[in-house]
Amino acid sequence: MELMLTPIGLISLAVLVWMFAYYGSTLPFGAVSLPCISLLTSLLYFYVMPSLSIAGGNFEFFGMYLTSLEWMHFCVLLYSLGVIAACEINKRHLLVNPAVRRPHDRQLNVVVLYFCWAVTVAIVVLLVVTGKVNILAVEDYTFTGKGDFQFLNMAFSMLLPLTLIALVRDDFGPRSLALLVVVLLVLTQTGFRFRIMILLCSVVAAFSIARNIRMSIFYVAPATILALLFVNAFGMSRKYGDGVNLANIQGMSWDQILTGFGGEVGPVFTLASLTSNPLPDLVMFEPWTVAVARMVPSAIWPDKPYPDYLLAINLAFTQEGADAAGIASTQHLELLLQFGWAGLPILACLYFAIAIQIVKKLNGLSREVRIAGCALAPPFFGFFMQQRGYFFMTFTEGLFMIGPFFLVHLGEKRLSRRRDRSRDKDSGQASQPLAN
Repeated sequence: MELMLTPIGLISLAVLVWMFAYYGSTLPFGAVSLPCISLLTSLLYFYVMPSLSIAGGNFEFFGMYLTSLEWMHFCVLLYSLGVIAACEINKRHLLVNPAVRRPHDRQLNVVVLYFCWAVTVAIVVLLVVTGKVNILAVEDYTFTGKGDFQFLNMAFSMLLPLTLIALVRDDFGPRSLALLVVVLLVLTQTGFRFRIMILLCSVVAAFSIARNIRMSIFYVAPATILALLFVNAFGMSRKYGDGVNLANIQGMSWDQILTGFGGEVGPVFTLASLTSNPLPDLVMFEPWTVAVARMVPSAIWPDKPYPDYLLAINLAFTQEGADAAGIASTQHLELLLQFGWAGLPILACLYFAIAIQIVKKLNGLSREVRIAGCALAPPFFGFFMQQRGYFFMTFTEGLFMIGPFFLVHLGEKRLSRRRDRSRDKDSGQASQPLAN
């Protein structure tokens, strides 16, 4: 455990724990607030998971060995200080309770809401029919997820905001809970656990907000253990596009599952490797240009920029097959590749300041939408943006996970004026005296 018990490791750990307890006790959302989820992600991935992995004797991953974590922990500390700075500067927006009813609450456009559901369900059905997802559990299934029109997979991301809105509108009644189960089953078949984790965390947050329950930090320990077990078991048993096969973990003990992180510990190795060696040439603004180019179909722009800079994460892995293993990087790593060590706190502060401004905008929407939106924002920005790290991926997923909250208000003012005119007309008729 000497890899964990270094001076910088202990200092950074103390800062993260203290700030987590501070925000958990002062913000309305408690332990599921934006800064708390971000700090919890850092604690989980860069302290708890390495500790358990090392305790289980897992020092090696695709030919790379953990020899030092000091620079990685310093990197996490700088990033977290940037997050804390953004939250302190914009703290007034984090103190808003979205569940409070307002005299002139906005109304969502249910026509647009149902249209979004229709489009999303149609795309999911199309992906099933074309063999992208094996929801029907067909034997001898072959995953064909790569290829043209990959953006259709964003329909699975749109399921998250639409499901949350349904839950809040139905006040977590039986119909919406049944819908949640169906959506979770569909997401399970895709094999992408990050969407499931975001949705589950968002459901807990939305329920606590709607019921005016402050989520205590003392609930986090058992929830974190359950989350680790789920993440590890899912990662060991899943197959992209084909769901899970529990036979893969049959016979394994709970402690083996708890310490067997598989690919999920990959980000620790990649970040530890990059921070322990001289940084390559900085890529500066390239991740942002790649994100914008990603919005243009390849058929229109076949030679659009590609995130070649991410190839740096595989340089430390000597075992064959690492480049095809889908090893993720963290946002810390991408920020280092962009602007070096100085860019870590600055860009982290910038990104979370933007995230809080989005929360501010969400708080201006209808009650059910702002509850759902403010519940989804912490796990999206605090967990997904930090742990998966590619800006182009965060940008794309954000459009489809956060965008629908604003989309369902299209034409709302015109409908509101029509309702007001109808109400005025009815009241005018009611005020006319009856004829003799």
